Amino acid sequence: MQELWPPIIAAACTVFVLTVLVRRTLHGREWRQLPQHEAVKQALRIVPSTPGLYMLPFTVGQDLGRADMRIALEQGPVAYITIAKNGVPSLSGRLVASFIFYLVVSTVVAYATWHGFSTQNAGVRHMPLGIPFAHVVRVVFAITGLAYAGAAFHESVWFGRPWTSFLLTLVESAVYAITTAVIFAWLWPV
Repeated sequence: MQELWPPIIAAACTVFVLTVLVRRTLHGREWRQLPQHEAVKQALRIVPSTPGLYMLPFTVGQDLGRADMRIALEQGPVAYITIAKNGVPSLSGRLVASFIFYLVVSTVVAYATWHGFSTQNAGVRHMPLGIPFAHVVRVVFAITGLAYAGAAFHESVWFGRPWTSFLLTLVESAVYAITTAVIFAWLWPV
């Protein structure tokens, strides 16, 4: 599988660069400021919370059957809040973590593709050579697209992420997937 390191590295680097361009283009207007932003900020400071995930109103499973909880949910607001650590976020740390994620995705895609196309002879897997360009594109596109878009669907279903946001993420994931697929097909060993 070491023959696949060039497409793994090339795909991870290309997706890393693309994210800067695509995210600004697609997701730039997705985030909005709350009305009375300062009042909300002050209210959150009154009861300091440790970094984590919070929901408003807080419900757990069987709570949904309680009359007071149904009223609280109907009156709203219903919110899923992420509270981060105070301070200026580390851009370099986020960039490194993102690149590692793209590298992991590309490595898993390479492994799955290699395993799917390889042959086994006397208990040893052999690198599949000369796989048609379109076959590599089709398999890599499917796996990569699922890797990048899969979690966004879950966020929309369970945590109220707007469906338009999911659709934007789907487009974004398709760009990353087709880019990764073409790189893998182009650099696939012959």
